[in-house]
Amino acid sequence: MNVYDVLNLLGGIALFLFGMHTLSASLEKLAGGKLETWLEKATSRPIKGVLLGAIITAVIQSSAATTVMIIGFVNSGLMKLSQAIGVIMGANIGTTITTQLISFSVFFTLFLSVSMLIIGLLTDFCKSIEAKTFGKILIGTGIILTAVGIISREAEKLTSVPFIRSLFTSDKEWLLALNGFFLTSLAQSSSPVTGTLIAFSKSGAVCFRSSAFMILGANIGSSVPVAIMSLKKDDEARRTAFFNLWFNVFALLLFYPVLIFFGNEIERFFIARGTARAIADFNTAANLIPAVVALPLYPLIYKLNNGARKNNNSEKSF
Repeated sequence: MNVYDVLNLLGGIALFLFGMHTLSASLEKLAGGKLETWLEKATSRPIKGVLLGAIITAVIQSSAATTVMIIGFVNSGLMKLSQAIGVIMGANIGTTITTQLISFSVFFTLFLSVSMLIIGLLTDFCKSIEAKTFGKILIGTGIILTAVGIISREAEKLTSVPFIRSLFTSDKEWLLALNGFFLTSLAQSSSPVTGTLIAFSKSGAVCFRSSAFMILGANIGSSVPVAIMSLKKDDEARRTAFFNLWFNVFALLLFYPVLIFFGNEIERFFIARGTARAIADFNTAANLIPAVVALPLYPLIYKLNNGARKNNNSEKSF
C-alpha cells in the first residue's frame, strides 16, 4: 500500500463525513423547528418515546444530535429523565439506518448513489426551497454511498498493513471492542466506523465475528462526546447523558457473553444474505434488543432517578 492509496482512503472517509453532515443539515432544515415540538409532546409513554427517537434519528442520521437536543430539554426543565430515556434508546436504533442502506450490493449501491446525485442536482433548478432542500438530502445520501464505494476499493489494500489489519482482525474479542470504542471516540460517530466495517467486509477484509465486537465498542464510543458535553449541565441533564453511556455499556454486557459462547450460531443466523448485510443487521439488533429488554425496567429507572434527586435536595436543605 502506497501514499496514493492512503490518500484515497482518507479522501473516502472525509467524503463519508461530509455526506453525513450534508444529509443531517438538510434534513434539519427541511423539518424546521418541528423536531423540538415532537420530542416535547410525544413522550407520554415509553414506547412512544422509543419510536419517536428512532424516527427522528433515522431522519437526521445523528443519534448524538438527538441526544444533545434531549439533554437540552432536560436541562431547561421541559422534560424529565423518565421521558428522555425512551427517546435516547430509540435514537440508538434510528442511527443504524445508514448502515442498512450501504450494506447492499456494489452495483445496487453505485446505481442508487448516481441516481440520487443526478436527481439532487436537477432539483437545484426548482423554484421551491423545499424541493431544493430535498435535493440536498439526496445529494448527501449519494455522497455517502459514493464514499463507501471508495473505501471498499481501498479495503483490500489495507489488509497488507499489519497495524491496520490488527485493528480489525484481532483474535482478542476485548481488544476488538476496545478498538471500536477508541475509533468511534475519535470520529465522534459510530456511523463512519460501522460503514468502514461494511466496506471492508465487501472485499473480504473483515469477518462478521470481528465486526460484531467492534460494533459493541463503537456504540459506547459514540456516547462519550455527549457525556463530556453534559458535564457543565445540571444534575438531571448529566444523568440523562450518562444514561446514554451506561445503556450502551449494558448492550455490550448483554451481547458480549452471547457472542463468546454462541458466536457461530449467531453468525449462521445473520450471514445468510452475505457478510455486509449480516453486519448491518447485527448493528440494528445490537441497538434494538437492549431497548426491548430495558423497556420493562422503565418504572425502576424512574424511581431510582426520583430517589437520587430527593437525596440531593435533602443534602442541599441540610
